[in-house]
Amino acid sequence: MSISIFLIVYCVFLAVFVIFSLFAIYHLAAFVPPSSIAFFTTYVFLAGVALILFVSWAELQGVDWTQTLSFVNNTYESLY
Repeated sequence: MSISIFLIVYCVFLAVFVIFSLFAIYHLAAFVPPSSIAFFTTYVFLAGVALILFVSWAELQGVDWTQTLSFVNNTYESLY
């Protein structure tokens, strides 16, 4: 099994997260009366998302995505 499968799962998770985030920001902008607390909350949310994405990007750069994973050792010698 290739380790890039985990990257695909992570990208799907990010896509779902982006969809829900856009939905939340739209509702915040459409239905919350403009105030400094609403702007601050939106800013903190977007800053947190940017920080998480940056840290993820920085940590994933060092991964060798061509490496294969082996969960089971199927050799005869491993049985004894």
